[in-house]
Amino acid sequence: MKMKMFDHYAFWQRLIKFLGILALIGTFVLVIWFYHLGILNDSNALKDFVNEHSICGPLVFIFVQIFQVVFPVIPGGVTTVAGFLIFDPILAFFYNYFGIVIGSIILFILVRLYGRKFILLFIDEETFYKYEAKL
Repeated sequence: MKMKMFDHYAFWQRLIKFLGILALIGTFVLVIWFYHLGILNDSNALKDFVNEHSICGPLVFIFVQIFQVVFPVIPGGVTTVAGFLIFDPILAFFYNYFGIVIGSIILFILVRLYGRKFILLFIDEETFYKYEAKL
C-alpha cells in the first residue's frame, strides 16, 4: 500500500535534503580550515587541538557520532577512524561505541514512532518500495 505524499511532507523532505547538502558543505569547509591550521598534516596537531578542550573534545566527538548515525551525512567509517587517530585507542573505542549506540537508539525510537513516514524523509518512495519488495 503506497502512501500519498502531502505538501507539508514534501517540504520536510526538501528541507532534510537541503540540510544534508549544507552539512556536506560545512564538512568541506571544516576540512579546509583544519588543513590551513596544519591539523590534517600532523596527527599530533589534531590530538593537541582536541586535548586543549579536554571535556568538550570527547563530547563533541560523541555528538558527531550520534549525528552521523541519525542523519547519515558523514560516512561512519571516517569518524570511527578519526576517533582512533585523535584519542587513546581504548578511549576512542568507548567514545565511538557510546556515540554509535546512542545514535542507534535515537534512530530506532524515531523509526518506531514515525515508521515509514520518517524513512521516506530520507529516500524517495520508489527506492523504499524497491527494497521493501525484496524483504
